[in-house]
Amino acid sequence: MRIMSARPPRRAGGVLLPTVVLVMTLCPLALATDPAATDGKPKPPPEPEVITATTSDGVPVSAWYYEAPGDGAAVATVLALHDLGGSHKSLEPLALSLQAAGCSVVVPDLRGHGKSS
Repeated sequence: MRIMSARPPRRAGGVLLPTVVLVMTLCPLALATDPAATDGKPKPPPEPEVITATTSDGVPVSAWYYEAPGDGAAVATVLALHDLGGSHKSLEPLALSLQAAGCSVVVPDLRGHGKSS
């Protein structure tokens, strides 16, 4: 298992705040190709799906799910969390890169950020 951080941690009120922590198992990355494609190019990854859940105290929280491309299983599932004041948009380039590498990615807008109340 490998843990990576996108940026060095920052201090806020004496507490270290990592920007994003990715926990994933290292395995070979392979992009699936569409067998129906005649040019042999990898098929484009699916568009992200917006998921909305309601917390036990009634607050709606939104998340974006970037499904791994192809018909096979994802090589890893990554949960990416934005930093204070951020939203899923700040992690979209990372999510798209991980998706293209064969990962499924979930990026929530934490409570009070982005599209979450």
